[in-house]
Amino acid sequence: MFYDLSNSRRFEIAIFVLIFLNMLTMGIEHYNQPHAVFFILEVSNAFFTTVFGLEAIVKIVGLRYHYFTVPWNVFDFLLVLASILGILMEDIMIDLPVSPTLLRVVRVFRIGRILRLIKAAK
Repeated sequence: MFYDLSNSRRFEIAIFVLIFLNMLTMGIEHYNQPHAVFFILEVSNAFFTTVFGLEAIVKIVGLRYHYFTVPWNVFDFLLVLASILGILMEDIMIDLPVSPTLLRVVRVFRIGRILRLIKAAK
């Protein structure tokens, strides 16, 4: 079941659409934004991180060790881990002096997923 899902064209298209929507929401962020926009972006960041984490889990269960033999999968997996780390760092930033610049850098790496879209379009 997970193998079929992870190799499904519909699954890939759904993930591509979500990557595109994620890029749009990341582009909305700006300096001195209202608190409501900040909250919506935080929620959307958590949503997309969860979805991409579930994508990785589906592929790992479906493809087993072969998942890690594909460089794009390894890249996506590292981005998901970096996104989770970024969310955790945002949560502890109140208690610890973590630079907001570091958190932005972690988010920018997520834009690297768009490279997969470009590769698939060729």
